[in-house]
Amino acid sequence: QVEGCGQAYPKAMVPIVPMALGLMLFCAPPALGRSHRVLSKPISRMARLSARPIHSRLRRMRSACGRASIVADSESIATNSETKEYFQPDPETPGYKDMLNFQEGPECDFWRRYNRSSFQLSDGIRMVQESVSSVEDAIYWGYHLGRFGFFAINGASGLALANAQGKFSPNISGTVATGMLSISFPEAFQSFKQNLEWQKKGYFKAPYDIDLRHRQYSPRFVLDQFLKNAQETSNVMGKRFQDEADTSYWVDSSLYPEYYQNTFHFQTDGWLSSDSASRYETATETIFLGRQDSMQRMTLVPFSKFLQQRREAGVTDPPKVVEVGSGTGRFATFLKDSYPEVDYTISELSPYYLEQARKNFNYFKRFKVRTDSSTKFGPTRFLQAPAEKLPFPDASQDCVISVYLFHELPPEARESVFREAARVLKSGGKFIVTDSLQKGDRPLLDEGLPNFSKLNEPFYETYIMEDFSALAEKDGMFRPDEKHMMSVSKTLSFTKL
Repeated sequence: QVEGCGQAYPKAMVPIVPMALGLMLFCAPPALGRSHRVLSKPISRMARLSARPIHSRLRRMRSACGRASIVADSESIATNSETKEYFQPDPETPGYKDMLNFQEGPECDFWRRYNRSSFQLSDGIRMVQESVSSVEDAIYWGYHLGRFGFFAINGASGLALANAQGKFSPNISGTVATGMLSISFPEAFQSFKQNLEWQKKGYFKAPYDIDLRHRQYSPRFVLDQFLKNAQETSNVMGKRFQDEADTSYWVDSSLYPEYYQNTFHFQTDGWLSSDSASRYETATETIFLGRQDSMQRMTLVPFSKFLQQRREAGVTDPPKVVEVGSGTGRFATFLKDSYPEVDYTISELSPYYLEQARKNFNYFKRFKVRTDSSTKFGPTRFLQAPAEKLPFPDASQDCVISVYLFHELPPEARESVFREAARVLKSGGKFIVTDSLQKGDRPLLDEGLPNFSKLNEPFYETYIMEDFSALAEKDGMFRPDEKHMMSVSKTLSFTKL
């Protein structure tokens, strides 16, 4: 019901037709081949026509109600909003220090106050309804809600398999499944909405794999990922609830730092096997039930602004960018999709993950050329190197990017990476870090944050108390710039002095 108005807002008024058509486009069998493109025109027209009476009726209702409006997200979902200290970070936490040292995006205050426990399905429906203004928006939501459903089924299957294999009791399985859904469902809706808003502002393009010609819609590809992930989830969750799980590597090597030789997340073979690399993306997205991509794309917000600053300064050369700890290269495909001209280096220490990144990027490039032959790509290189020791000359790079690396580094390695980024960056260059939340970012979650270390994250408890602004300002390396937040991730940007 619209506030301040006696009229009921029936569920039938929700723009379910364009949403359903978006889901249909998302789920359409790849076997349709070209036919889905033929069908897309009349479907798009139907979606627009079906949306018109709904939106016009909403406008009339709002007009009739004067100032009446649907309650804003931050007010309807956050509880105890009148109690200031309820959302006030502890002054000793990184989240509080970020408030003093970074220019925060407006979403930071929302997430700082956000309490997902009061989220209702009606909130999600309202959120989708308010943000759908075109068939493209409907397809966007269909794509993301479809991914959410796929990864939810993935996770449930893995838990069921672990239960069947006797790795933990049915009670634990049910508790974990319920906990994952209760956490991820409201967080996913908010993340998808925020991602769409940034997309509309032009910070990045819509996900390239929303196109039905992408391999992720192939039944064979889906089945392969599903089967791999079910067993991986079973293995990981089984170890998570063991008193003393084995975290040793299958190989001893003097080529890697000691801290690196650990089976992080209890994943098979740690970072050192092709099997691990081939499962990684699906396994991690299952943990976050499809919102990891959205959180990674947050990195492109300060990156987009950096490119704009270069253009305004009259710089025309493509920027030289290196991504450290790039894993399987998922983020690299998002950046090169939105900014194909960038001279990009994908750097990763594991040769297996670097090989997977090369495979993924080559597929992405072939896919883009096939779907948009006008795309012109700048150079992309692949480099095996630790983030603490990059083989670049001093002041040779315009931007260094790190996505989900720092929480897996010990404190001394974190400082080494900052110093190495400062060394290779030109004056005025950007260092952009996207990683897990820290204490004080979302005070309501502070108490539970250390629990993530139980998923074999040995350096997580020191990470969540690391003051990145102080680290950046050591010896005058960087100036803290922007901070952005989405769900359980944050992005910080720094300028090289």
